[in-house]
Amino acid sequence: MLSFINGTTIHPLLGLSIDKHVNVNKPTSIIDIWSEIQFIIINKISIIICILLVTMHLKLQKLKSNILPFGGINIMF
Repeated sequence: MLSFINGTTIHPLLGLSIDKHVNVNKPTSIIDIWSEIQFIIINKISIIICILLVTMHLKLQKLKSNILPFGGINIMF
């Protein structure tokens, strides 16, 4: 099976907003997006702060209904 990489930043995919005045995606659309995602490739890990990784971990557990680290999604740094 051939798949394509459609890259984006972490914030919109997790429904996180950098600006408090920006509306984020509806939770249902975020769940739909994450239903097919199996891998996350994080480029430039040195600029990711610890709290963002913790937030990713907790949010993905909730979105994927999975208690494994990062909701069971494979992470490549």
